[in-house]
Amino acid sequence: MEDIFDREIIGFRAPNAYFANWMVPLLAQLGFRYDSSVVYNSFYNKTNVVLRNIPTMPYRINSETLGQKNPDSDLYELPWSYYKLSNKIILPGGGAFFFRLMGFGYFKKVIDQALKKGDTMFYLHPLDISQKRVPLANPRHRPFFWINKGIRTERNLIKLLSNYSQRFKTCKEIYERHIDEKIPQNS
Repeated sequence: MEDIFDREIIGFRAPNAYFANWMVPLLAQLGFRYDSSVVYNSFYNKTNVVLRNIPTMPYRINSETLGQKNPDSDLYELPWSYYKLSNKIILPGGGAFFFRLMGFGYFKKVIDQALKKGDTMFYLHPLDISQKRVPLANPRHRPFFWINKGIRTERNLIKLLSNYSQRFKTCKEIYERHIDEKIPQNS
């Protein structure tokens, strides 16, 4: 990819968002400077550790816990957003499937809550707004997963972009902001 785009790739997003603590030193060794795979919520965990008190804003990562307490690596985590209803109920809010499922209103609440604390993450796949059908090897294989794909999600994305006009940044820009303490952290 670096040869194709003629630029250094410094960020990592784990396939299927599965991120294990043994990956931290490997990513650092390969030259990555940040990851954006940690999904913190009350319903599922896509890591090999029990996640505790993960913030919605970027942090230097602890290679054992994947949390922010006692960071021991130079790798930063740009965790996905979430919506905290209570200390026991934390709803996912990174984007993609949940954006298609829950829509603009829910994500406005997610992002508003997270931005009160600092920078946060939102992501979308191009396929989420594509109007082409997703080819499934088995028609019964995860059809619900593609709910609201296409024009409805595109409209919600346009509303989201309009609502937070000029506030969206790339992961690289957020990473660079967090390693330079002179710049305020509120995007």
